[in-house]
Amino acid sequence: MSAESHYRNILDLSQRMLVAGKKQEWDDLIQLERQRAALQTGTPGPVPPNAANTVVELIHQIQQCDVELKEKVGTWMKHARILLRMDSDAERQP
Repeated sequence: MSAESHYRNILDLSQRMLVAGKKQEWDDLIQLERQRAALQTGTPGPVPPNAANTVVELIHQIQQCDVELKEKVGTWMKHARILLRMDSDAERQP
């Protein structure tokens, strides 16, 4: 697989992860993350000089997906912690 194809596949999975995160489809997100992690362990072929700019752009897009997903998941986690704390507090009250 060429380096460009390798990073295009990672970007596709990253974009799908972002959609799953926005929809709070956590099982799908976990499955996609596993697929992406497996793909990332592989070594892409060498990057030909004429594809270097494209590969760099793909990597930037992957990173942007990761940043956005981290924000979405982080916000959801904060809300989940608050709800769990509220539920725990309610259980302690007589």
